[in-house]
Amino acid sequence: MTQGRPLVQLKVAVSGDGLIAPGEGAPVWVTGPEARWYAHLLRARADAVMVGRKTVEDDDPELTCRLPGLANRSPRRVVLDSRFRIATTSKMFATALRVPVIIFGAEGGPAPPFPAGVETRQVPAGGGLRLEAVLQSLANDGVTRVLVEGGPTIASALLAADLADEVIIARGTELLDASGRKPFGERGLDVLEDANRWRRADTRTIGADTLTVHRRTGRFADGAKG
Repeated sequence: MTQGRPLVQLKVAVSGDGLIAPGEGAPVWVTGPEARWYAHLLRARADAVMVGRKTVEDDDPELTCRLPGLANRSPRRVVLDSRFRIATTSKMFATALRVPVIIFGAEGGPAPPFPAGVETRQVPAGGGLRLEAVLQSLANDGVTRVLVEGGPTIASALLAADLADEVIIARGTELLDASGRKPFGERGLDVLEDANRWRRADTRTIGADTLTVHRRTGRFADGAKG
């Protein structure tokens, strides 16, 4: 826990030119298999993995841990969907009885029915769901670490609200050029170069890719590991 809420890890996979894959059409892998397996390890270490509705629509992910011997460490799946518009045919719902799914929407009318194992919760909204309320709700469940794997909308919102404690960037070697998108709005990865807010805590090579870990200044003891 940090500041009375879960620690928030934001994991982003980018191309060699610092862009994320286009959000339409078939998924495009910008990192190699080793980096993707590392993402599964991060899931196994988290209490919850969070995405937005757009990520579910674009990629239809399961968001489970599929590392050998760690399948039972899959964290609960959390989807931010202010109007509860996510399709009930989404792949993650097929395993909801084994690995719970929580959908957060805006306060207002009743939430529609979802398959068994899927829980809906409503929080205040205004230009988007109140992320502090989402994290507090998860903290009430005993969640201490949230891994966020969403796209640029949720990533930018977390950074703007100063709710991201650690940003993990997996950078591949392929270039996306005009087909790619900046991961954090107009400034892209440059937001992490603000030394008053972020420090680079680790850099390592995973397969052909480079992994960098950026931590919010003042929220970790010097030299602390995640």
